[in-house]
Amino acid sequence: MHILTSATCLPHFISLRAVRAALLAGTALVSGAIPLSLSMPMPMAATAATLAATMGWLLDSAAAQAADGDGGTAGTGQAGGSGGTAGQPIGGAGAGATSLDGSERSGAGGGGGAAGGFAGGRGGAAYNAHFGGGFPGATAGANGQDGSGHFGYNTGSGSGGGGGAGGNNGNLAGAASINNTGASTGQSGGRGGNGAGGSGGYYNSPDYTHVGSTGGGGGGGAGGAGTVVTGSSASRNGGAGVISGAVGGAGGTGGGNGGYGGGGNGGNGGAGGLGAWFKSSAAGAGFSNDGAITGGTGGAGGVAGYNAVGGVAGHGGAGVQFDAIGTLMNSGTIAGGLGGRGGATGAGAGLNGNGNAGGAGVALLGGGTVINSGTIRGGDGGLPGAGFNFGSNGVGAAAIVGADLTIVNSNIIIGGLGGNGVTRAVPISFTGGTNVLELQSGSSITGNVLAFSSADTLRLGGATNAAFDLAQIGPAAPYRGFGHFVKTGSSIWTVSNTPGTATAWQIDAGTLNVLGNLSASNGIAANSGGTLTGTGSVGNTAISGGVFAPGSGTSPEPRPSAVPPSAPSMPTAPISPSNTAS
Repeated sequence: MHILTSATCLPHFISLRAVRAALLAGTALVSGAIPLSLSMPMPMAATAATLAATMGWLLDSAAAQAADGDGGTAGTGQAGGSGGTAGQPIGGAGAGATSLDGSERSGAGGGGGAAGGFAGGRGGAAYNAHFGGGFPGATAGANGQDGSGHFGYNTGSGSGGGGGAGGNNGNLAGAASINNTGASTGQSGGRGGNGAGGSGGYYNSPDYTHVGSTGGGGGGGAGGAGTVVTGSSASRNGGAGVISGAVGGAGGTGGGNGGYGGGGNGGNGGAGGLGAWFKSSAAGAGFSNDGAITGGTGGAGGVAGYNAVGGVAGHGGAGVQFDAIGTLMNSGTIAGGLGGRGGATGAGAGLNGNGNAGGAGVALLGGGTVINSGTIRGGDGGLPGAGFNFGSNGVGAAAIVGADLTIVNSNIIIGGLGGNGVTRAVPISFTGGTNVLELQSGSSITGNVLAFSSADTLRLGGATNAAFDLAQIGPAAPYRGFGHFVKTGSSIWTVSNTPGTATAWQIDAGTLNVLGNLSASNGIAANSGGTLTGTGSVGNTAISGGVFAPGSGTSPEPRPSAVPPSAPSMPTAPISPSNTAS
């Protein structure tokens, strides 16, 4: 790798875009907007190791801002406070400023945003401690206060902004059960305070002393949940009921230019509030939704100071979240919250903050059952900060997420779009355990469903006749990785075409009318209460108390279902009784 320099030294600030371009070209430039030990003009003897340290700091700085509500890092790397979480709702304090070598002054980190109506963390203090960090939002939903700067001759140290307070939940501490018929909305999280500048610092050649820096922005507080349930009794959101998680607070702006020490990073946005939140104490709860439920939008990341990094946005809140096992019956609409937008770069050559992910439509952290005859949608991801200096789009979220799930669907399940407006998340994310997906007439699932393992089951069920295209099963098809295939319910399901993988079908109830080709199947079992019929082809078949009626079935006239209207039918041969056993 070649180090590009001027005749005597590198310029103090070099565009990060130029750094990236040089790296891609196999050359490198040493950049400003980095720790003071690296931000001074460098002699010709600069090495690739120094460059690596520089780029490593940039990457670590961005990675350190990955959590919702974290305070912004100061211009010289003093850490911001941690954002609050459900388990630790009070925001952490930002790190105070220090003297780096007796004359260089670091800035202070911003305070972390809070969750659940609690106070945020206080911003870190400027170096001489006479300029304390911004106070946090002390009451539910309150904004953090701005930091204050010290403008002395040789310091220029700025304090961090205070963290925003978390918003209250729509029903505060929650209720043992709910029967909502109106509006229940969480309180928005407070905005993080701005980090302070420290413009008194100056650049003293040739020993590069008296360098000031600025404070980071405070983190935004998390939005409150629309409603909280603490007991396992049945709960309901009626047809006119609207439950909404609140938007997370925006991160504070990083301090501007602290002499030659660089600006502070913007604070991270707070997380969007959950829509309906069933706490762990509500294990086994049943919840029916006939109305509308939406998770809160993530808070925007704070704008960066000079040559610094914009805050990462908060993620969207889930529409419905069960902390323990639960059952959801949905005939209304449920949507995850939108991911927030990242903070923009300030003046100079900093980096845009990343957009964050949308929230899941339904998250079952302890397993459970979802019976859907309405619409469940994952939240869309957020955009990066405005401008041209990098920053990534947030990803869309799955509509349903969890392990050990049973999902019965007769309507719409769809994942959210990424911030680029193109990439769509999977509709269902099985994260572990053993899972069952049952399709009923009217099922419309957008995107590919990946089984967690071959222990998972795909079922065709319900009481209404329907049709299914077997070509939708296979390693490159919409339904992938399932190892068990079952017909259940009193309905007649007519299956056509050929699956992309061998399938072993078990008919436990109703009728499987085969018009397609299952001759390569791993076996078909017609159990008591089940009927195998049709004019297609099947492989080895066992009749275990069920009915085998080759060629005697008639094709039903199902309403449009999980089979594409344009799917072609392939020629079939009569089911032969010679390959059956009873």
